[in-house]
Amino acid sequence: MSTRAALLQGWATSRRGAAVGLGLLLTYTVVHFLYSGLYAPVTRHRYVGQFVEELEPLKRALETGDRVRVTNPRQYGPVFLFLSYPLTGIQDRESLADVLFAVNYVFIGAAFWLTVRACFRPRPSLLEWALLAVLWLNFSPLYYLIAVRNVELWELALLAGALYAYRGGWRGMAGAAVALATLIKMLPALFLFYFLWRDRRALAWAAGTLVVVLLLATAAFGPEMGIGYLPFLLTRALEPRSWAYAHFENVALKGFIFKAFAGFRMEPGLLTFRQTELAWLAGVLAFLVQGVGLLLLTRFALRRRREGGEQAPHEWAVVLGTMLLISPLTAFEYSVLLLPGFTFAAWVLMRRPETLSSRATLCLAGSYLLLGNFLPLSLVHYLPWWLLNGPLGNVQLTGDESYKAYCLPTLGLALFMGFLVLWGRQKGAREAAAA
Repeated sequence: MSTRAALLQGWATSRRGAAVGLGLLLTYTVVHFLYSGLYAPVTRHRYVGQFVEELEPLKRALETGDRVRVTNPRQYGPVFLFLSYPLTGIQDRESLADVLFAVNYVFIGAAFWLTVRACFRPRPSLLEWALLAVLWLNFSPLYYLIAVRNVELWELALLAGALYAYRGGWRGMAGAAVALATLIKMLPALFLFYFLWRDRRALAWAAGTLVVVLLLATAAFGPEMGIGYLPFLLTRALEPRSWAYAHFENVALKGFIFKAFAGFRMEPGLLTFRQTELAWLAGVLAFLVQGVGLLLLTRFALRRRREGGEQAPHEWAVVLGTMLLISPLTAFEYSVLLLPGFTFAAWVLMRRPETLSSRATLCLAGSYLLLGNFLPLSLVHYLPWWLLNGPLGNVQLTGDESYKAYCLPTLGLALFMGFLVLWGRQKGAREAAAA
């Protein structure tokens, strides 16, 4: 056989192998989606307790004719109440679960389309669309939120819309979308801090939107859910012992620090970690770490402003990763907000692979495995957690609870930030060499 014929045969074989691999990947994704995204949340997991709890102040106010009273230190914001108002008439939880199931899929579809169109220019090919669907539809926190019908999917859609608008040059719309997401839950407020250094126009629109919505909320719901909402939540979030700071689900750096000072030992029979005599030092260290995170984000924003150019998906990935790490409270499912960041990473893999080092690739793969899991999260139940839970006395923890309690998602967030740092350095080195 000639060399040319051998090369052609090898090329054909590799193409067949790639086609078979892609077919298996798509088949697994379809099966995963049909079970975890449709069958399980429709027939088995129909939890709406968190949603109902957050909607209760509005329902109580409507029944009594009083104003909305805010006593919950993590109360969802006025945009949540405005959007949820039409649902207050649904008394049956089963019906509410069905409505939220459909609504959340609308938000997921919008978030996917907006994110992909923002990150991939020119438009993605059919193969790229398929691979991006694989990325999103094998992300375990997405299925968790579909099952529990919670509002992080609403935030995801708004942040994806903000990214799309910012990439298109509509900075005011981007700022407004970020403000709306912030008034569902407070996590996206970090974008306002970023805009302070990076883009004053986006900040002005965000601030204006906050003012308008809070004034409308004051008129509709009363001052506690209006002009008093942000001070109420911010003062409690800034407390050293903020709400759920030592809960097993807190995978933010603050949660990791308090868990580490407790020796990863939990209070007997409870789902919070022990408080030691050095808990004050853990609080100080947590504040320092959060401060360093803000300083590094400020430095990044100022550099991006100085350099100019348009790198919105990269910037969104940096802010989202920082947001989840330095928040006072980050639950595992909040990592669904990082899907725009992983979509940007997919763009790098597909269209700029020469800018990826092997270390950056390993960080990205480890991050996706720890945060998205790819395989159903229920499989973590079969890991030998007894090796940790027995000696530490944490026998009350189940498998998925152990996964969160020992901060494996925190490691995933750190690896994602490591990927961004390594990619940025590699890209900068290549640009400097080409100059």
